Amino acid sequence: MNQFLPALITVSLFASCGDISGEARDAGHPDRDDALAQRVARITGETLPQEVADMPEAGQEPRAAQGRTRMHVVQSTQFNMPLARLELPAHWNYAQDPRTGNWEAKATGLEVHNSAYQSFTYVTGEFAQYYQAAGGRLRAPLSPADAFQQDIVPNLRKDGFEPLGQQEVSAVAAADQRMLDGLYSTGPVRKTARALVSDWKKGDQVSTVVMHWSAHESPDMVMWGYYLTVLDCTNGDHAREKEGLLKGLAGTQYDPAYFAAYAQSEQQKANRSWADHNARMRSNQAAFDASQAAHRDMVNGVNDAQMGIYRSQSESFDRGQGAWVDMMREEQNAVNPYTGEQFKIESGSQRYYMDQYGNYYGTDDVLNDPNVGNTTPHEWREVPTEP
Repeated sequence: MNQFLPALITVSLFASCGDISGEARDAGHPDRDDALAQRVARITGETLPQEVADMPEAGQEPRAAQGRTRMHVVQSTQFNMPLARLELPAHWNYAQDPRTGNWEAKATGLEVHNSAYQSFTYVTGEFAQYYQAAGGRLRAPLSPADAFQQDIVPNLRKDGFEPLGQQEVSAVAAADQRMLDGLYSTGPVRKTARALVSDWKKGDQVSTVVMHWSAHESPDMVMWGYYLTVLDCTNGDHAREKEGLLKGLAGTQYDPAYFAAYAQSEQQKANRSWADHNARMRSNQAAFDASQAAHRDMVNGVNDAQMGIYRSQSESFDRGQGAWVDMMREEQNAVNPYTGEQFKIESGSQRYYMDQYGNYYGTDDVLNDPNVGNTTPHEWREVPTEP
């Protein structure tokens, strides 16, 4: 198809020039030249300079006044398929990192980016001992406001920002809830999404931080956490840019096909987990039966007592493992190469890399160096991990 593009552009240029008088083609009419550039950009997908992109077309009001938007497809890097459709202001230049899946947007005096999801677990009952022994990080659930105060505010104040106000936004939370409700789960699980929006100022920069807070609650375990969408604005039009971001987040449309693929993947993981678990139980039972037959007369009472404890522990472990299958993926310990803080990372890759915004990805290519040929503002550092 690309071989026909130059011809299409040429035809369009002649057609466009045919609508412009000889006087308009003079160098003294830059506005009309900009209008021609806009037409060509619609055909080629070229990104225009901000001042040209915002120019009004013939007979129309300026784009900023009309509040024009553009629809973007958010791809799932896990399944290589559309995850959602996101409508953002038309003068924003949208991009998605193919490695992390996080999207970002830029315009004159504007930058929007997303952080990685921070996950925490709180376990009650006997299973808490197993989880702690496995190196799990336990943290009691906090409200969005408390989590923001503890985790985010110190860094903002350290960077010289002063608060302007904050509030929960139900429209953004409702969009996040649609995502949670579409995800496959088994057993009694209550899913909750909340969204906290906080504004901060530093000199001529005004920043909006959106905390997307979520929790999965089962009888014995709570998985909760958050990720951030951050808008940094220095173009003097923070109110309009913030409104565009919040409308876009609230109007996010999720693709049902993604939820179907996710459900199939989780069911396959659950089946493999239970198959492995049942195999271990059969092996343990066989070993116990052999021991029982050999020592029945001598240690029958001791074995009975030990099996009672064993069964109790196994049943508790089974309940916890079921919760794990439902609400968490396999993880391992890792260290943030920028802060030195420990966190959990999804296992399965030989190496991991993280950027300064908390985004990370895994790879099995030992020769991979994400900083070679990198033209984005992201700096990637290798993440130390533990088995």
